[in-house]
Amino acid sequence: MLEAEKHEYAKTISRILEERDHLQIILESIGDGIITTDMEGNISMMNPVAEKLTGWSREEALGKHLYEVFRIIDNTSKQPLENPFDNVFTRGLSQGLLRNSALLDRDGETRFASACASPIIDKNQKRAGMVVVFRDIDRIKKNEDEIRCLSWVLQLSSNAIIIFDIQGIVQFINSRFTQLTGYEAYEVVNRNLRLINNLPLDVEKIFARLRAGEEWHDEVFFHNRQLEPCWWSIYCTAVRDEEDKITSYCSIIQDISEHKQAEENLKKAKEAAEVANRAKAEFLANMSHEIRTPLNAIIGMTSLSLLSNPEPDQKENLEIIKMAGDTLLSIIDNILDFSKIEAGKLTVEKINFNLHELIEKNITIHKARAQEKGLLLLYYIDPAIPVQVNGDPYRLQQVFNNLIGNAIKFTDHGEVEVRLKLLDIFDDHIVLQASVADTGRGITAGQQEKMFESFYQGDSSISRTYGGTGLGLNISKKIVEMMQGKIWLESDIESGSTFYFTVELGIPESSKLEAESNQAINQKADTEKNPSLFILVVEDNEVNQMVLSNLLRSQGHQVEVAANGVEALELLDKNNYDLVFMDILMPVMDGLETTRRIREQEEITGFHIPIIAITAHAIHGDREKFLAAGMDDYLAKPVQMEELNQAISKIIKKARSTTTTINHLDIEPLSPKDLFFKVDSSFLDQVEKAILKLDLALLSLDLQQVEKWAHETKELAYQMDEITIKNLAFKIELGARKGDLDQCWSLLQKLQEIYDYLSSMGS
Repeated sequence: MLEAEKHEYAKTISRILEERDHLQIILESIGDGIITTDMEGNISMMNPVAEKLTGWSREEALGKHLYEVFRIIDNTSKQPLENPFDNVFTRGLSQGLLRNSALLDRDGETRFASACASPIIDKNQKRAGMVVVFRDIDRIKKNEDEIRCLSWVLQLSSNAIIIFDIQGIVQFINSRFTQLTGYEAYEVVNRNLRLINNLPLDVEKIFARLRAGEEWHDEVFFHNRQLEPCWWSIYCTAVRDEEDKITSYCSIIQDISEHKQAEENLKKAKEAAEVANRAKAEFLANMSHEIRTPLNAIIGMTSLSLLSNPEPDQKENLEIIKMAGDTLLSIIDNILDFSKIEAGKLTVEKINFNLHELIEKNITIHKARAQEKGLLLLYYIDPAIPVQVNGDPYRLQQVFNNLIGNAIKFTDHGEVEVRLKLLDIFDDHIVLQASVADTGRGITAGQQEKMFESFYQGDSSISRTYGGTGLGLNISKKIVEMMQGKIWLESDIESGSTFYFTVELGIPESSKLEAESNQAINQKADTEKNPSLFILVVEDNEVNQMVLSNLLRSQGHQVEVAANGVEALELLDKNNYDLVFMDILMPVMDGLETTRRIREQEEITGFHIPIIAITAHAIHGDREKFLAAGMDDYLAKPVQMEELNQAISKIIKKARSTTTTINHLDIEPLSPKDLFFKVDSSFLDQVEKAILKLDLALLSLDLQQVEKWAHETKELAYQMDEITIKNLAFKIELGARKGDLDQCWSLLQKLQEIYDYLSSMGS
């Protein structure tokens, strides 16, 4: 019996040890800290997690009082809490820590912890001690704080935010959502998004995009719950977990009603400004026309009177009148250009022109004024500068006119010198530096800083003494900058001023073909007096009729006059004119329509009469409009004698340069006189390409492309002074516009014949 009891006792001891070991494994493996004490509060056991969280080892902690190792403080005041588990010891009740409590470890570091203390009951149902189970919630607490902070951010956001799960059940809205929609949280949260009225959301469309991994954005107009019109910008995206799995969706809504209203107001203001600008431009154009018409009579009649050898005192008076007229004309041009600059519509062209001729023309224009003041007007052109360049001759001449005119105006004795220097040369363009130096009154340093500002004239005495608008230099600066250049000045009160500017100009292929020889031929032709021509003047204003007719007759030409387009067409049927000067604005039939009808008639006759437009509008850019109508050139009123002669010379040169090449073809020549010329090979290459493109377009029955390529060929021929090719291209363009394939084929064949002949001449 004793042996059996011993055996049973041994089994019990073994079971107890096994259970103790098992319990120890659990205590050491569990993720919470565990500390046990006796009834006096002295520590009897603690597991590894408790060691880690308190900073005390088990050996050091055993036998110490719980509150010495497990120190709890108020996290706000940082003061220790006395007897935090008093109810456990005194009343045998379980007790937890307050939410704002923190654990202070042995090293003085604090961490948020949750803890629960309970009494240990022995087998006799008596309290034998206490067990404290606690865990580190520092990360949880920080996460809670971050969530709370983010929640505040969401609530304070100026945008409405709504979060809903993948089924469309609303999980969260912020206060801004309530402000925008009128929906409170209790009306929306936990409801399906599809069931909420007055929300401008195409839920199915949005979900389809979001499920496909895309974001969704749109701007929508609708009426909110209060029936107020609203514009919303809505952005929706998916919310993903750490495994990139979609857990919910977030929509951000921005009220853009004010922005849309501002856009609408801006649009209306822009439209109003455009209307005002158009009205302003129309007013300026009309005023220009109204002023130029009588000014044409003043300057024209003055020029005619000066040709009649007046008495010295009469000549002086006439010269004063002409100078005043020229000044007024310059002011009008400056005002028009300044208006364009304000509107951002000032443009520069890119056409081929003779730079040397342009400079010489400017010198000629200003020479008389310089001689009147006893000044020498000198100029020098760097020989390395190409004769033919590509750019905007009108705008470049405008800059030179301003600078040379100012230099003469402000110089009382000495000289004015114009110099052109080649700064750099590239394959396709040159950089040119020009200077205009005078020996006149200098400009102070303070004045130099403002010289290129609008309406600046140094001081009031300049305006009173010399007149002007103070716009010339400002306009010149804008033009130079548009030509990739800059303008500046150097001045000395005692020795005068020098204005410099640089511009970039293209190098056309024609500049590389015996420029010097061509220049010599051109100069010789320019010096010859124009032959007497039979000219038709089409002009409705009687004064302008008289001015232009008398100017032409003074140069030996025979002149007839038509008051409108209808009369002009009747006279053209009866007479063979060498040249037509055509006003643009006329009653009954204007100049553009008249020109179109003349060109249509020429398709039948094969004869081409040069037409030069005469316009009082003088808006830069009209050239393209006039050329498109079939005109050969244009002059702005008031017409100056020099410009008139140059325009006629240009027409005569074009006629001479083409007749020698086409006498054997079935095309009516413009003049019986011949002038040998060398053909530009690059021009012929471009004509050959154009013929090929026209041929392909006609084979494809693509009249739109035929019209396009014919127009480009016409422009190319105009720039190269090839009037026969220009006229044929223009007729092809008109034929395509009318849908006449047979005419286009016939004219293209003639164009091919001319090309073949020119090619044989150039070889």
